[in-house]
Amino acid sequence: MNDLPANLLCYDIEVYPNFFCATFKDVRTGKVRVYRRNSDVNELHAMSKLLQQGDLCLIGHNTLVYDNIVVRWIIQNPRVKAEDIYRFSKRVFAKDENIPLELRYPSSKLWKDIDTLAITRVNTQRVGLKTAGVVTKFHTIKDLPYPPDKLLTHEQMEEVVRYNLNDVELTIHLFSVLRNEIDVRI
Repeated sequence: MNDLPANLLCYDIEVYPNFFCATFKDVRTGKVRVYRRNSDVNELHAMSKLLQQGDLCLIGHNTLVYDNIVVRWIIQNPRVKAEDIYRFSKRVFAKDENIPLELRYPSSKLWKDIDTLAITRVNTQRVGLKTAGVVTKFHTIKDLPYPPDKLLTHEQMEEVVRYNLNDVELTIHLFSVLRNEIDVRI
């Protein structure tokens, strides 16, 4: 994958009432960055700084209709608590029509997007990340370790981070399988 553009990051987020994490992995170098928000840690400013550096291309699964919206909102509200992110995330998931259009369809993009879900749609049917992983024979398929409305302990938060990294690696695997279709979009 040496012919990839610089600053090509694969990412995923996880949101719980008392915990948020975003995991980014550089597709070229393999460098992993994890940003957390809970009652003890606020790394949202550092995440926002990464995302606003310009010349980024982000790859994810279902990012156009979920992750990107949540992340854009965090950039606009860097001092939010995990429970605020959770409440906003629920609104995004419920397709709340009161979410500003600028968050859903930004007029100026901070980064380029590649959403593997949009590429893997079959006859308007969504192909979930885990299903795509099974079909493409990814080595480890994991289910979300805790219900998304659970209050997590610090130990559980770290398990969610490991789960999140696995999803990022699964998305990179899917990216490599779909590479010919994706090259047209970069």
